[in-house]
Amino acid sequence: PECKRLSTLHGDHNLVKCSKCDYHAEFNMFGYLDGGDFARLDEYDKFQKDYVYSIDYSKYKDNEPITSDENFFIKIKKDNFKNKKLGFYDFVLYKDRLEMISKDKKNEDIIIPLSIITGYAIEGMNGLQLSLKDGRVYRTQNEKPVSALKYTNIISKLNNMELKF
Repeated sequence: PECKRLSTLHGDHNLVKCSKCDYHAEFNMFGYLDGGDFARLDEYDKFQKDYVYSIDYSKYKDNEPITSDENFFIKIKKDNFKNKKLGFYDFVLYKDRLEMISKDKKNEDIIIPLSIITGYAIEGMNGLQLSLKDGRVYRTQNEKPVSALKYTNIISKLNNMELKF
């Protein structure tokens, strides 16, 4: 909340710290934040959503990433019971597309125009599901802490989609 950069706030045990500025807060034994700008997580969540929605993404150049994260394991849904494993990919979100860059060069990169994303869901702590107009459903998971909410909020803003949660 101080430097207003994306993807810089991280947890470390009961501490929340920004990797780009001096912002930090501590979870107390009652589940509240001490020392930061917000006492409760729902207050911080509202701040984040409002901030993400206030950004003028049209100022980003076509090849300027808005945000990115590494090492998502991706599966594509085959039917109601089966998924096909695709492997590990890095995510790079631009103002018009999400690029999933293969870590294994045997696999092709996956480029998804944001205009064909019809839905999304957060899966577990570090997972994201994307539904596309053509029926494809990508299910992603990351072993490291990443914010799937960040992606849903930004994609929602860029696509003028209503957040449903």
